[in-house]
Amino acid sequence: MQVLVNLDNINGIPLDDYKKSEKYKPLDAKLQEEVNEFLEDMNLEELADVMEVLFGLAYSLGYSEEKLLKARVKKRE
Repeated sequence: MQVLVNLDNINGIPLDDYKKSEKYKPLDAKLQEEVNEFLEDMNLEELADVMEVLFGLAYSLGYSEEKLLKARVKKRE
């Protein structure tokens, strides 16, 4: 599945509507939960949980784990 993204929309859906869709609410809540747990405990396991949710969000937007990690490296350059 190819996802077309620009500053205004994702696959023709206005970005604000896409972000508010029911599809992301569970992932949003899980990300907040995992970040809060990490901020409480500050350990590697909680940080790995945050990463898992980020990978899930990337996947739901049509990006692979590898593509997300490559984007991270590119931003560092």
